[in-house]
Amino acid sequence: MKKVIIACAAVLALGLTSCGDTNYCYQVKQTYKLLGQEITLVTYEWTTKNDIKAYEASLKAAGEKAGYTDFKVESFIQVGVSKDDCNEKNFK
Repeated sequence: MKKVIIACAAVLALGLTSCGDTNYCYQVKQTYKLLGQEITLVTYEWTTKNDIKAYEASLKAAGEKAGYTDFKVESFIQVGVSKDDCNEKNFK
């Protein structure tokens, strides 16, 4: 019985960690100030939850290095969007 409980717990743990490996279309919104003007840039990325967090961190580091003030990065899942549609949104 003890082995069954341990096996179930292991399967549950593996199932929960794999949730970050599912690809979605993310809208990435960057907002910053440059010469007193607020600028917003929106792009779309087909990626996983884990990778989008790393991407956000790299954008924040690049913004700080460039000297932008009030630099913010936010990402939002675009539900029901295919990979092709996601990539195409960057060109509209």
